[in-house]
Amino acid sequence: MGFYNWETRAFLWNGTQDAVVENDGEFVENVLGTQHDVPSRDMCRQCHSANSDGVNGFSAVQLAHDGPGITLDDLNREERLIPQLASMDARLPGDEATQAALGYLHANCAHCHQADGPAGSLTGLLVRVDVGLERPEETQTYRSAVDVPGNWVAVGARLRVASGDSEASTIVRRMSSREPAVQMPPMGTEIVDPVGLELVRRWINGM
Repeated sequence: MGFYNWETRAFLWNGTQDAVVENDGEFVENVLGTQHDVPSRDMCRQCHSANSDGVNGFSAVQLAHDGPGITLDDLNREERLIPQLASMDARLPGDEATQAALGYLHANCAHCHQADGPAGSLTGLLVRVDVGLERPEETQTYRSAVDVPGNWVAVGARLRVASGDSEASTIVRRMSSREPAVQMPPMGTEIVDPVGLELVRRWINGM
């Protein structure tokens, strides 16, 4: 099913945060006095426009987990997947730090940075993780980012991921910034995600 078979919608919490109302499709800045914005429908489509990605959180990698929430195994038991794919088959490769970073980039960046996504097709930086891979080096993330020169460069940072040196990695520079022409993600966010940034830094520095 292609993306444009889905209808984009955004919802806003009310003042007491006990109910939500549908947004009228326009951009809303600093919702409820916070630094969080709600993108417009057109802004959503700028990233969520690849045929393979219209809904957040529905990838096998994101559902291959233990603990609370819907999992691949739950969907298999309910016979909702055709064909079925076991959670073990969708686990990320690598050690704990590598899995955390690859998972973070997959969940937060791959809707745009994939082969048929806006940023992926433009820059060639691909961070969507395919299932069934045994080594991190087989992932698109490693092939398109690790020690690969980027389209965007800065003083002291010319490689997307500079092995062993997070501060020389353009991916870290862009995640760390909220300057309009630099920041990643490019819209819908005014604050840096310190947890995600630390996951990526730890992965790079451990190479």
